[in-house]
Amino acid sequence: MNTFRWIAARKQLSPRAFKDELTSQIWFSPLIYAFFSVLLAALTLFLDYYCKVGEKVPSFFSINMDLTNTLVSTIMPGILSITTFTFNLMLVVFTSFAAQFSPRVLKNFASSKSTQRILGIFIGSFLYTLFVFLFLYTLYC
Repeated sequence: MNTFRWIAARKQLSPRAFKDELTSQIWFSPLIYAFFSVLLAALTLFLDYYCKVGEKVPSFFSINMDLTNTLVSTIMPGILSITTFTFNLMLVVFTSFAAQFSPRVLKNFASSKSTQRILGIFIGSFLYTLFVFLFLYTLYC
């Protein structure tokens, strides 16, 4: 229900004000990074399994499936822990900003492009490794 109210309240804004309002939200930029990471995972898997790009790579670079599964299953929890640690630090900063500074500072930090970009890169990289790992697991197990 809150989503409909949010959309109804934003319909009254001009297109430029709507764009500014949308990009100032902390979830917007990470959502774009997550979308592109899923597209990149789909493109990677498409190139590997349908276009057979892996057959054109020299044998020096090819490894067996068990090693690939081990590498991806090791990288994925590492990325998840880095993402969790970063998000936890951002919440600590939000809490300290909310307690010690004005609400404008908190809004500026949340709408900062670097804050959104860091969170988006970590979430996107985790989603990429998650989709690749799930696809490899369902394909070969």
